[in-house]
Amino acid sequence: MYPLIGRFIYILFQPILRRILHGSKRSRVVFIQDEKVLLIQSWISHQKWTLPGGGIHRGEEPTYGALREIKEELRVQLDKSKLISLGSDDINSHGVTYEATFFAYDLPISPKKNKIELVGMQWFSLEELPKNRSATVDKALALRKLS
Repeated sequence: MYPLIGRFIYILFQPILRRILHGSKRSRVVFIQDEKVLLIQSWISHQKWTLPGGGIHRGEEPTYGALREIKEELRVQLDKSKLISLGSDDINSHGVTYEATFFAYDLPISPKKNKIELVGMQWFSLEELPKNRSATVDKALALRKLS
């Protein structure tokens, strides 16, 4: 029920969300354990599987934005010194272009889904990623291979 409501809200407010997100800066973090990657589905969104992360506040460094978003979404406090920068790139999604900064975190984590923000959280095999996934997943995994 909640995913359906979240999708409806996303569609209803999409023109406003596009204005807010266009030109914004966002962070995404790749977590891989046992050849599986952690993906999430946000409550108010297109509900594609994506990497944990989110918006970077004005004046906030991407690293701190990533740490804050992971703490909010996954209830995990990461060690800043263990966060690996994979670089940044412009992402075009649903007619909105934003700058995404990607990170990897190679230490084991035990995430706890924030039920207010997320409707889904799952570890997926790198060989069997869901078809319904955000382009940021493929971009980040490609950058991770290059690092």
